Amino acid sequence: MSQKGYSLIELLVVMGIFALFLQAGYIGYQEFTRRQKVAGAVRLVEADLRIAQEYALSGTKPEGFNCPRPDYYEGVLVTFISSNRYSISARCSSGRNFLFRTAELTSGISFRILPSTTSILFKSVTGGTDISGTVNINICENNVGNAIEITSAGKITKTDNVNCN
Repeated sequence: MSQKGYSLIELLVVMGIFALFLQAGYIGYQEFTRRQKVAGAVRLVEADLRIAQEYALSGTKPEGFNCPRPDYYEGVLVTFISSNRYSISARCSSGRNFLFRTAELTSGISFRILPSTTSILFKSVTGGTDISGTVNINICENNVGNAIEITSAGKITKTDNVNCN
């Protein structure tokens, strides 16, 4: 009499192969999720930088903001408060700021600014920024990261896959 079915060894081998496929898929999914989290943070920071630039060029000011004479509206200041927080403010020539908004990146994501600076001013009349050369904002989680480059002329560009070490 012949028996039909699979032996225990055959079932264990198939389950082992299935477990390896699941593990490889899970690792790939974690990496994909991490990259998407960083990409979302980059989109947020890039959009906020472009909004700050647009506000400066168009002269958009927060409700109730005015610069007492002889001060004048200088532009929009993006201030990096910590490794994952920044603010956007309208700025008078005297240095007085009026807050538009503050933003915080998702937990585990941080940015590093090279060369080190605490703020970038988008100028209202002449356009451009108050930085000399370029500034790179590296946005990273562990070893995965992207960068945003800002030039003194105010050009904002995004770079994928930067080294975060």
